[in-house]
Amino acid sequence: TTSVAAHAIANSVLNTLFAPITAVGVLATTIIGQCVGAGRRDLARWYGKKLVLLGYAMAVLSVLVMAPLLPWIMSLYHPEPATQELVWKLLLIGLGGLLTMLPGSLVMPYTLRAAGDAYYSTAVSLITMWGIRVGLGYCISVTLHLGIMGIWGCMVLEWLVRSILYGVRYRGQRWLSKKNVIEAES
Repeated sequence: TTSVAAHAIANSVLNTLFAPITAVGVLATTIIGQCVGAGRRDLARWYGKKLVLLGYAMAVLSVLVMAPLLPWIMSLYHPEPATQELVWKLLLIGLGGLLTMLPGSLVMPYTLRAAGDAYYSTAVSLITMWGIRVGLGYCISVTLHLGIMGIWGCMVLEWLVRSILYGVRYRGQRWLSKKNVIEAES
């Protein structure tokens, strides 16, 4: 019960913190889609980098704004002392990943999808989620008795692996060589 409550509280707080990063991802869809639609793949690559950097800036800004409010936000949930202690531990894990890996893991797939590379970003997301967060998370949390801490650690590991795989794809040319839906229909 403590783990379930701690996960719910920490996840709720973390989702609030990464909402601005998600907004940058939605912005990337529009900007990259416009660049690719105009045939300016050079601009799509340039804006892709800038938008990931903007995602990192938004991560830092959201943590700086919300960090002083975290004790007050925590008090709104009225957690038991054991739950509150676990929430703080989960938030430390989540905030570390949010500041270092989440923007690359969250903004970059929007960039790839906007250029027509939806299959790759979807496949990476599904494979890493099921392989790392679910599969490895289960092994670590149950086998090594790390519980919810192990699952959150695997969540951050998933963000790292996704960031690397998306970054490798982005550095190549294949994501820019996909046909647009409009081009395909013509």
